[in-house]
Amino acid sequence: HRFSRSGKRHTPTRMRLIVAAAAAATTAFAVLATLRLRAQAGPKAVGDCEGEAEAELEGGGERVVRIWMDGVFDLMHHGHVNAFRQGRAMGTYLVVGINDDASVAACKGCAPLMSEAERAETVGACRWVDEVVRSVPYVMDDAYLSHILDAHGIDYVVHGDDACIVDGRDVYEVAIRRGKYRTIPRTEGISTTDIVRRMLRAGPAASPVQDLGTHSHFFLTAGMLVDFAPTRCGRQGEALCAVYLDGCFDLFHAGHVAVLRAARALGDYLIVGVHDDATAGRICGPELPVMSLNERVMCVLGCRHVDEVVLAPPWSLSREMFAALNLAVVARARVDDELLEVARSLDARYEVAQALDMYAEVDAGEFAQLRGSGVIRRACEQHS
Repeated sequence: HRFSRSGKRHTPTRMRLIVAAAAAATTAFAVLATLRLRAQAGPKAVGDCEGEAEAELEGGGERVVRIWMDGVFDLMHHGHVNAFRQGRAMGTYLVVGINDDASVAACKGCAPLMSEAERAETVGACRWVDEVVRSVPYVMDDAYLSHILDAHGIDYVVHGDDACIVDGRDVYEVAIRRGKYRTIPRTEGISTTDIVRRMLRAGPAASPVQDLGTHSHFFLTAGMLVDFAPTRCGRQGEALCAVYLDGCFDLFHAGHVAVLRAARALGDYLIVGVHDDATAGRICGPELPVMSLNERVMCVLGCRHVDEVVLAPPWSLSREMFAALNLAVVARARVDDELLEVARSLDARYEVAQALDMYAEVDAGEFAQLRGSGVIRRACEQHS
Protein backbone atom coordinates (compact mmCIF):
# COMPACT_ATOMS: atom_id res chain seq x y z
CA HIS A 1 0.00 0.00 0.00
CA ARG A 2 2.84 2.36 0.76
CA PHE A 3 4.25 1.91 -2.75
CA SER A 4 0.89 2.37 -4.49
CA ARG A 5 0.20 5.59 -2.59
CA SER A 6 3.68 6.86 -3.48
CA GLY A 7 3.08 6.04 -7.15
CA LYS A 8 -0.17 8.02 -7.21
CA ARG A 9 1.50 10.97 -5.51
CA HIS A 10 4.25 11.16 -8.13
CA THR A 11 2.02 10.63 -11.18
CA PRO A 12 1.72 14.42 -11.93
CA THR A 13 5.49 14.77 -11.69
CA ARG A 14 6.01 11.88 -14.11
CA MET A 15 3.54 13.43 -16.55
CA ARG A 16 5.36 16.78 -16.43
CA LEU A 17 8.66 15.04 -17.10
CA ILE A 18 7.14 13.11 -20.02
CA VAL A 19 5.73 16.33 -21.54
CA ALA A 20 9.06 18.12 -21.05
CA ALA A 21 10.95 15.24 -22.64
CA ALA A 22 8.60 15.22 -25.62
CA ALA A 23 9.05 18.97 -26.10
CA ALA A 24 12.83 18.61 -25.89
CA ALA A 25 12.75 15.82 -28.45
CA THR A 26 10.66 17.95 -30.81
CA THR A 27 13.15 20.81 -30.52
CA ALA A 28 16.07 18.42 -31.05
CA PHE A 29 14.50 17.02 -34.21
CA ALA A 30 13.87 20.57 -35.47
CA VAL A 31 17.50 21.52 -34.84
CA LEU A 32 18.71 18.40 -36.63
CA ALA A 33 16.44 19.19 -39.58
CA THR A 34 17.82 22.72 -39.66
CA LEU A 35 21.40 21.46 -39.61
CA ARG A 36 20.63 19.15 -42.54
CA LEU A 37 19.09 22.04 -44.47
CA ARG A 38 22.09 24.25 -43.76
CA ALA A 39 24.48 21.51 -44.77
CA GLN A 40 22.63 21.09 -48.07
CA ALA A 41 22.67 24.86 -48.64
CA GLY A 42 26.38 24.95 -47.88
CA PRO A 43 26.57 27.79 -45.34
CA LYS A 44 29.78 29.78 -45.62
CA ALA A 45 32.00 31.73 -43.31
CA VAL A 46 32.39 35.51 -43.42
CA GLY A 47 35.65 35.30 -45.35
CA ASP A 48 34.12 33.03 -48.01
CA CYS A 49 31.27 35.45 -48.68
CA GLU A 50 33.69 38.38 -48.80
CA GLY A 51 35.40 36.54 -51.64
CA GLU A 52 32.05 36.05 -53.42
CA ALA A 53 31.24 39.76 -53.16
CA GLU A 54 34.69 40.76 -54.44
CA ALA A 55 34.43 38.33 -57.37
CA GLU A 56 31.02 39.69 -58.35
CA LEU A 57 32.30 43.26 -58.16
CA GLU A 58 35.36 42.44 -60.25
CA GLY A 59 33.13 41.02 -62.99
CA GLY A 60 31.14 44.18 -63.74
CA GLY A 61 32.28 46.71 -61.17
CA GLU A 62 28.69 47.67 -60.29
CA ARG A 63 27.25 44.55 -58.64
CA VAL A 64 25.66 45.29 -55.28
CA VAL A 65 25.43 42.32 -52.90
CA ARG A 66 22.51 43.01 -50.56
CA ILE A 67 22.48 41.52 -47.06
CA TRP A 68 19.47 41.21 -44.76
CA MET A 69 19.61 41.00 -40.96
CA ASP A 70 16.73 41.40 -38.54
CA GLY A 71 16.15 41.43 -34.81
CA VAL A 72 14.93 43.31 -31.75
CA PHE A 73 18.23 45.14 -31.10
CA ASP A 74 17.08 46.38 -27.72
CA LEU A 75 19.67 48.23 -25.59
CA MET A 76 22.17 48.72 -28.40
CA HIS A 77 25.60 47.30 -27.54
CA HIS A 78 28.85 46.41 -29.30
CA GLY A 79 27.65 42.84 -29.87
CA HIS A 80 24.93 44.21 -32.15
CA VAL A 81 27.41 46.54 -33.84
CA ASN A 82 29.88 43.72 -34.41
CA ALA A 83 27.12 41.58 -35.93
CA PHE A 84 26.33 44.38 -38.38
CA ARG A 85 30.02 44.72 -39.20
CA GLN A 86 30.31 41.00 -39.93
CA GLY A 87 27.06 40.95 -41.89
CA ARG A 88 28.08 43.95 -44.01
CA ALA A 89 31.40 42.22 -44.80
CA MET A 90 29.45 39.48 -46.59
CA GLY A 91 28.23 41.95 -49.21
CA THR A 92 28.19 45.61 -50.15
CA TYR A 93 24.82 46.84 -48.79
CA LEU A 94 23.23 45.96 -45.44
CA VAL A 95 19.47 46.16 -44.83
CA VAL A 96 18.40 45.70 -41.19
CA GLY A 97 14.84 44.87 -40.14
CA ILE A 98 13.62 46.13 -36.75
CA ASN A 99 11.02 43.97 -34.99
CA ASP A 100 7.91 45.87 -33.98
CA ASP A 101 6.99 46.27 -30.30
CA ALA A 102 3.70 44.35 -30.49
CA SER A 103 5.05 41.17 -32.09
CA VAL A 104 8.00 41.11 -29.67
CA ALA A 105 5.63 41.44 -26.71
CA ALA A 106 3.37 38.70 -28.09
CA CYS A 107 6.26 36.24 -28.55
CA LYS A 108 8.46 37.07 -25.56
CA GLY A 109 5.87 38.10 -23.01
CA CYS A 110 7.11 41.69 -22.67
CA ALA A 111 7.86 44.60 -24.99
CA PRO A 112 11.41 45.83 -25.60
CA LEU A 113 12.68 48.46 -23.16
CA MET A 114 13.39 50.84 -26.02
CA SER A 115 10.59 51.83 -28.39
CA GLU A 116 10.71 50.88 -32.06
CA ALA A 117 11.55 54.49 -32.97
CA GLU A 118 14.41 54.58 -30.46
CA ARG A 119 15.78 51.23 -31.67
CA ALA A 120 15.53 52.28 -35.31
CA GLU A 121 17.47 55.47 -34.52
CA THR A 122 20.40 53.64 -32.92
CA VAL A 123 20.53 50.87 -35.53
CA GLY A 124 20.33 53.36 -38.39
CA ALA A 125 23.28 55.29 -36.92
CA CYS A 126 25.59 52.26 -37.07
CA ARG A 127 28.31 52.90 -39.64
CA TRP A 128 27.82 49.47 -41.26
CA VAL A 129 24.04 49.76 -41.74
CA ASP A 130 22.86 51.14 -45.09
CA GLU A 131 19.07 50.88 -44.68
CA VAL A 132 16.54 50.21 -41.92
CA VAL A 133 13.16 48.52 -42.39
CA ARG A 134 10.76 49.07 -39.49
CA SER A 135 7.79 47.03 -38.23
CA VAL A 136 9.22 43.63 -39.12
CA PRO A 137 7.39 40.82 -37.26
CA TYR A 138 9.39 38.98 -34.61
CA VAL A 139 8.56 35.67 -36.31
CA MET A 140 8.56 35.90 -40.11
CA ASP A 141 6.42 33.34 -41.91
CA ASP A 142 7.45 31.91 -45.29
CA ALA A 143 5.36 34.42 -47.23
CA TYR A 144 6.79 37.43 -45.40
CA LEU A 145 10.41 36.27 -45.70
CA SER A 146 9.88 35.55 -49.41
CA HIS A 147 8.49 39.08 -49.75
CA ILE A 148 11.56 40.54 -48.02
CA LEU A 149 13.94 38.58 -50.26
CA ASP A 150 12.21 39.69 -53.43
CA ALA A 151 11.12 43.23 -52.53
CA HIS A 152 14.55 44.25 -51.27
CA GLY A 153 16.59 42.22 -53.74
CA ILE A 154 18.31 40.33 -50.93
CA ASP A 155 21.23 38.10 -51.89
CA TYR A 156 21.86 36.65 -48.42
CA VAL A 157 20.03 36.50 -45.09
CA VAL A 158 22.56 36.64 -42.26
CA HIS A 159 21.99 35.48 -38.69
CA GLY A 160 24.01 34.27 -35.72
CA ASP A 161 25.29 30.71 -35.73
CA ASP A 162 22.64 29.60 -33.20
CA ALA A 163 19.51 27.92 -34.58
CA CYS A 164 16.39 30.14 -34.58
CA ILE A 165 13.62 27.60 -33.85
CA VAL A 166 10.00 28.73 -33.34
CA ASP A 167 7.16 26.20 -33.05
CA GLY A 168 9.48 23.39 -34.10
CA ARG A 169 10.84 24.93 -37.31
CA ASP A 170 13.63 27.26 -38.38
CA VAL A 171 12.40 30.81 -39.01
CA TYR A 172 14.84 31.13 -41.92
CA GLU A 173 13.91 27.87 -43.64
CA VAL A 174 12.87 29.65 -46.86
CA ALA A 175 16.24 31.41 -47.12
CA ILE A 176 18.06 28.16 -46.34
CA ARG A 177 16.19 26.26 -49.07
CA ARG A 178 16.93 29.02 -51.58
CA GLY A 179 20.65 28.94 -50.73
CA LYS A 180 20.53 32.49 -49.40
CA TYR A 181 21.32 31.84 -45.73
CA ARG A 182 24.67 32.63 -44.08
CA THR A 183 25.80 32.63 -40.46
CA ILE A 184 28.17 34.70 -38.35
CA PRO A 185 29.66 33.95 -34.91
CA ARG A 186 28.11 35.81 -31.99
CA THR A 187 30.21 38.27 -29.98
CA GLU A 188 31.19 36.73 -26.65
CA GLY A 189 31.08 38.57 -23.34
CA ILE A 190 28.01 40.73 -23.98
CA SER A 191 24.25 40.24 -24.18
CA THR A 192 21.10 42.27 -23.63
CA THR A 193 20.15 39.96 -20.75
CA ASP A 194 23.45 40.67 -19.01
CA ILE A 195 22.95 44.43 -19.41
CA VAL A 196 19.44 44.21 -17.96
CA ARG A 197 20.81 42.40 -14.89
CA ARG A 198 23.31 45.20 -14.38
CA MET A 199 20.58 47.81 -14.83
CA LEU A 200 18.42 46.15 -12.19
CA ARG A 201 21.36 46.14 -9.82
CA ALA A 202 21.85 49.88 -10.43
CA GLY A 203 18.13 50.57 -9.94
CA PRO A 204 16.15 51.54 -6.83
CA ALA A 205 16.98 49.79 -3.57
CA ALA A 206 13.51 48.24 -3.62
CA SER A 207 14.39 46.25 -6.75
CA PRO A 208 13.86 42.53 -6.01
CA VAL A 209 17.10 41.64 -7.79
CA GLN A 210 19.27 44.23 -6.08
CA ASP A 211 21.54 41.48 -4.74
CA LEU A 212 22.45 40.14 -8.20
CA GLY A 213 26.16 40.91 -8.55
CA THR A 214 27.36 41.19 -12.12
CA HIS A 215 29.96 43.05 -14.13
CA SER A 216 31.33 43.34 -17.62
CA HIS A 217 32.91 40.23 -19.15
CA PHE A 218 34.16 42.08 -22.21
CA PHE A 219 37.89 42.27 -22.90
CA LEU A 220 38.92 44.92 -25.41
CA THR A 221 41.80 44.08 -27.75
CA ALA A 222 43.78 46.15 -30.25
CA GLY A 223 42.32 44.02 -33.03
CA MET A 224 38.77 44.98 -32.02
CA LEU A 225 39.69 48.66 -32.02
CA VAL A 226 41.14 48.31 -35.51
CA ASP A 227 37.99 46.54 -36.72
CA PHE A 228 35.76 49.30 -35.33
CA ALA A 229 37.97 52.28 -36.22
CA PRO A 230 36.38 54.82 -38.59
CA THR A 231 38.06 55.10 -41.99
CA ARG A 232 39.01 58.73 -41.25
CA CYS A 233 40.39 57.90 -37.80
CA GLY A 234 43.58 59.85 -37.03
CA ARG A 235 43.21 62.21 -40.00
CA GLN A 236 41.81 65.32 -38.33
CA GLY A 237 44.73 67.31 -39.79
CA GLU A 238 42.95 67.10 -43.14
CA ALA A 239 39.74 68.53 -41.68
CA LEU A 240 38.74 72.16 -42.00
CA CYS A 241 36.80 72.16 -38.74
CA ALA A 242 37.36 69.61 -35.96
CA VAL A 243 34.66 69.40 -33.29
CA TYR A 244 35.11 67.94 -29.78
CA LEU A 245 32.33 66.53 -27.60
CA ASP A 246 32.69 64.35 -24.53
CA GLY A 247 30.38 62.47 -22.18
CA CYS A 248 29.66 59.16 -20.46
CA PHE A 249 27.52 57.59 -23.23
CA ASP A 250 26.20 54.92 -20.85
CA LEU A 251 23.47 52.60 -22.21
CA PHE A 252 24.03 54.03 -25.70
CA HIS A 253 20.64 55.25 -26.94
CA ALA A 254 18.85 57.45 -29.47
CA GLY A 255 19.57 60.61 -27.47
CA HIS A 256 23.30 59.97 -27.78
CA VAL A 257 22.94 59.40 -31.52
CA ALA A 258 21.04 62.67 -31.90
CA VAL A 259 23.67 64.79 -30.11
CA LEU A 260 26.54 63.11 -31.99
CA ARG A 261 24.81 63.87 -35.28
CA ALA A 262 24.22 67.49 -34.20
CA ALA A 263 27.83 67.91 -33.06
CA ARG A 264 29.16 66.46 -36.32
CA ALA A 265 27.09 69.00 -38.23
CA LEU A 266 29.08 71.82 -36.54
CA GLY A 267 32.17 70.84 -38.52
CA ASP A 268 33.55 68.09 -40.70
CA TYR A 269 35.44 65.92 -38.19
CA LEU A 270 34.03 64.81 -34.81
CA ILE A 271 36.29 63.75 -31.95
CA VAL A 272 34.41 62.19 -29.02
CA GLY A 273 35.80 61.82 -25.52
CA VAL A 274 34.40 58.93 -23.44
CA HIS A 275 34.86 59.36 -19.68
CA ASP A 276 36.40 56.58 -17.61
CA ASP A 277 34.24 54.64 -15.15
CA ALA A 278 35.31 56.66 -12.07
CA THR A 279 34.58 60.00 -13.75
CA ALA A 280 31.27 58.71 -15.11
CA GLY A 281 30.33 57.63 -11.58
CA ARG A 282 31.10 61.08 -10.18
CA ILE A 283 28.95 62.71 -12.88
CA CYS A 284 26.00 60.31 -12.99
CA GLY A 285 25.87 58.61 -9.60
CA PRO A 286 27.61 55.94 -7.49
CA GLU A 287 25.86 52.94 -9.13
CA LEU A 288 26.72 54.12 -12.63
CA PRO A 289 27.85 53.62 -15.30
CA VAL A 290 26.13 50.35 -16.16
CA MET A 291 28.48 49.76 -19.08
CA SER A 292 32.26 49.68 -18.70
CA LEU A 293 34.53 52.19 -20.42
CA ASN A 294 35.52 49.63 -23.07
CA GLU A 295 31.89 48.77 -23.83
CA ARG A 296 30.90 52.44 -24.07
CA VAL A 297 33.87 53.23 -26.33
CA MET A 298 32.92 50.45 -28.75
CA CYS A 299 29.34 51.73 -28.99
CA VAL A 300 30.56 55.25 -29.76
CA LEU A 301 33.08 53.96 -32.30
CA GLY A 302 30.27 52.11 -34.08
CA CYS A 303 28.35 55.35 -34.69
CA ARG A 304 28.65 56.73 -38.23
CA HIS A 305 28.81 60.36 -37.00
CA VAL A 306 32.07 59.78 -35.08
CA ASP A 307 35.50 60.17 -36.68
CA GLU A 308 37.79 59.70 -33.66
CA VAL A 309 37.51 58.72 -29.99
CA VAL A 310 39.56 59.82 -26.97
CA LEU A 311 39.51 57.24 -24.17
CA ALA A 312 39.27 58.74 -20.67
CA PRO A 313 39.85 62.39 -21.68
CA PRO A 314 41.25 64.84 -19.12
CA TRP A 315 38.74 66.69 -16.96
CA SER A 316 40.39 70.00 -17.75
CA LEU A 317 39.46 71.28 -21.21
CA SER A 318 42.56 73.43 -21.72
CA ARG A 319 44.18 75.45 -24.48
CA GLU A 320 46.87 72.76 -24.70
CA MET A 321 44.25 70.10 -25.35
CA PHE A 322 42.54 72.23 -28.01
CA ALA A 323 45.88 72.76 -29.77
CA ALA A 324 46.90 69.09 -29.53
CA LEU A 325 43.64 67.96 -31.14
CA ASN A 326 43.52 70.90 -33.56
CA LEU A 327 40.01 71.81 -32.43
CA ALA A 328 37.81 74.53 -33.84
CA VAL A 329 34.66 73.85 -31.79
CA VAL A 330 34.07 72.44 -28.29
CA ALA A 331 30.49 71.21 -27.99
CA ARG A 332 28.43 70.37 -24.94
CA ALA A 333 25.36 68.16 -24.77
CA ARG A 334 23.26 67.53 -21.67
CA VAL A 335 22.20 64.03 -22.58
CA ASP A 336 23.79 62.08 -19.71
CA ASP A 337 22.48 61.99 -16.14
CA GLU A 338 24.21 64.74 -14.14
CA LEU A 339 24.17 64.99 -10.34
CA LEU A 340 23.27 68.44 -9.02
CA GLU A 341 26.42 68.58 -6.88
CA VAL A 342 28.68 68.38 -9.96
CA ALA A 343 26.75 70.88 -12.09
CA ARG A 344 29.02 73.83 -11.15
CA SER A 345 32.16 71.80 -11.86
CA LEU A 346 30.74 70.73 -15.24
CA ASP A 347 29.96 74.34 -16.15
CA ALA A 348 33.51 75.40 -15.24
CA ARG A 349 35.00 72.88 -17.66
CA TYR A 350 33.87 74.99 -20.62
CA GLU A 351 35.08 78.42 -19.44
CA VAL A 352 38.24 78.35 -21.60
CA ALA A 353 36.28 77.30 -24.70
CA GLN A 354 33.77 80.09 -24.06
CA ALA A 355 36.56 82.65 -23.65
CA LEU A 356 38.06 81.54 -26.98
CA ASP A 357 34.66 81.69 -28.70
CA MET A 358 34.86 77.94 -29.46
CA TYR A 359 31.89 76.86 -27.35
CA ALA A 360 28.61 75.48 -28.72
CA GLU A 361 25.68 73.55 -27.27
CA VAL A 362 23.77 70.76 -29.01
CA ASP A 363 20.62 68.91 -27.99
CA ALA A 364 18.96 65.60 -28.77
CA GLY A 365 15.86 67.00 -30.46
CA GLU A 366 12.91 64.61 -30.18
CA PHE A 367 14.97 62.37 -27.87
CA ALA A 368 16.01 65.22 -25.55
CA GLN A 369 14.24 63.69 -22.52
CA LEU A 370 15.89 60.28 -22.90
CA ARG A 371 18.38 59.51 -20.11
CA GLY A 372 20.11 56.39 -18.85
CA SER A 373 18.25 56.70 -15.53
CA GLY A 374 14.96 56.61 -17.43
CA VAL A 375 15.98 53.44 -19.26
CA ILE A 376 16.92 51.85 -15.91
CA ARG A 377 13.49 52.79 -14.51
CA ARG A 378 11.84 51.07 -17.48
CA ALA A 379 13.79 47.88 -16.71
CA CYS A 380 12.94 47.97 -13.01
CA GLU A 381 9.24 48.55 -13.70
CA GLN A 382 9.16 45.72 -16.23
CA HIS A 383 10.82 43.29 -13.81
CA SER A 384 9.05 44.39 -10.61
